[in-house]
Amino acid sequence: MAGADSQDHHGSHRDLLWTPDEPSPRLAQVDAVIVPTVRHPACLQDAADLAVSLDCPLVTLHSGKWTSARDAAQRLPASLDLIAIDVSDPASLRLPDLETSRLLAGTRFARKTDTSAKRNGPGAQPHDRLGQHCLPR
Repeated sequence: MAGADSQDHHGSHRDLLWTPDEPSPRLAQVDAVIVPTVRHPACLQDAADLAVSLDCPLVTLHSGKWTSARDAAQRLPASLDLIAIDVSDPASLRLPDLETSRLLAGTRFARKTDTSAKRNGPGAQPHDRLGQHCLPR
């Protein structure tokens, strides 16, 4: 049976969404908007606007040649509650070697990006242990 024909596979997720009949009451406050990024800080404007509208910090995790914590701090509005972190080497985060990663290593399914390290590293460790450049405002 092809994957698209399976009862658990959804070719599109549009049918899984719905529009509520009435606005939902806001039940909880958002603690932060967290964005792993390799893009230029100009691409963070929508996330910055969202953080301001939710009245919460924007936490940005930077890597790659197009972005840095310093560039984001200089580019984004000073009124934004920004915590910008440079994640230069995922290996320095000392994350556990997960079985799934070992299983996929050397295959076409192996991850070639650092998104997983950013997702599981900086948020799970105190910043003084990261050994990375962190610019809180």
